[in-house]
Amino acid sequence: MKETKELVLFVCAVASQIVESQDAEGGLQFTSAADFIDELIEAPDALKGISEIPEELKTATTGERAELYELISDRVQDITDDKIDKIVEAVETIAVAVDEVINQLKE
Repeated sequence: MKETKELVLFVCAVASQIVESQDAEGGLQFTSAADFIDELIEAPDALKGISEIPEELKTATTGERAELYELISDRVQDITDDKIDKIVEAVETIAVAVDEVINQLKE
């Protein structure tokens, strides 16, 4: 679940930074770009094994899924298991979509 964990942490970090950086109207300003430096540095590691994520999730044991849930709950305060389920599903969707784009660009 190494690749899944890396992408989950990356997606949660980017999403959290978006929430923190939004102005009163919910938009982002050009000056907010600097707020994403840490996330940009993590992007290569988070994305390098993206094609492995669907299989990791499909074959994950109960213990591995519990570790993933704990990882998310440690990073996102006051989150329910239902929301964690949705985050894991969204990360899998992101992984499949980005991997498909990569494969199309390689052809």
